Amino acid sequence: MSRAIVLFLCIICGCTTVVDTSSERVYGESPLKELSEGIKEVPQGENKVVSKTATEETKPTPFPEKENKEPSVQSDEYKEWMRKEKEDHYKRIEQLERVAVNARSKELSEMDKARKKAFLDDAEKLFNEGKYIDAMTRYAEALRLDPYDRQVLEKWNECYRLSGMRVEMPKIGTVGGGDNRESVPPELAEKVLLLEQKFAAAEQLMRDGKPEEAKKKFNEVIEMILWEKAKIDRKGCFTKAKEYLKRLEDTESKNKEEEKKDDKRDSDKDEKKSEENNDGK
Repeated sequence: MSRAIVLFLCIICGCTTVVDTSSERVYGESPLKELSEGIKEVPQGENKVVSKTATEETKPTPFPEKENKEPSVQSDEYKEWMRKEKEDHYKRIEQLERVAVNARSKELSEMDKARKKAFLDDAEKLFNEGKYIDAMTRYAEALRLDPYDRQVLEKWNECYRLSGMRVEMPKIGTVGGGDNRESVPPELAEKVLLLEQKFAAAEQLMRDGKPEEAKKKFNEVIEMILWEKAKIDRKGCFTKAKEYLKRLEDTESKNKEEEKKDDKRDSDKDEKKSEENNDGK
């Protein structure tokens, strides 16, 4: 009865909120108010309450700037990060190159290892005497045996730099000589040498009667020229390699035809002998 009287008086006085003291419940407020504000309270373990708005999202912090800002390539943090990334990239490349060189050196025969050592000893002696061009020739002979030895390539490059020799090659994107020629920069010198060594090795394999190995090496020459952005083909290795490949393929086709004719001739002989034996019986 008393509760009804209190409620009646509150309605008359214009009060919209009523407190029920017995249950401590608030009347007059929307039961969805808490949800409309986007607040949820979820118990997490013992005596723990985590509050999180319904629209709240977890966003990653962009690098290298602070939150809610676009990353800037001009920031010092970004530049330092890029510098370290480049250093790590080059270190990984050097490690792979060392592994490749070691693997290649293990494949050399004892005779080739001895010849390579003799060339390197002569080159070192000529280098110490200041005869850089002669030393370059010895290093080139060593590279002919082992084209992937980076240390020898670096020594050849050093001789090239100290000798002051200018290696002529066509300008990038041009054909011909005269005014359309320029010097090979030192950073491309070892690539030019490596290309020529590959081409010379392919020619030698062809002369030694190893067509399959020669074809593989000529294809390496072509791929190296195509994939290298700078122009490193200063002796027409690309055109010559294509011609040699065509010649090897033609020779291979002729040999197959000859083999077929020989097989047919042998088969005819066998049939003739068989017929003669049958007639003799």
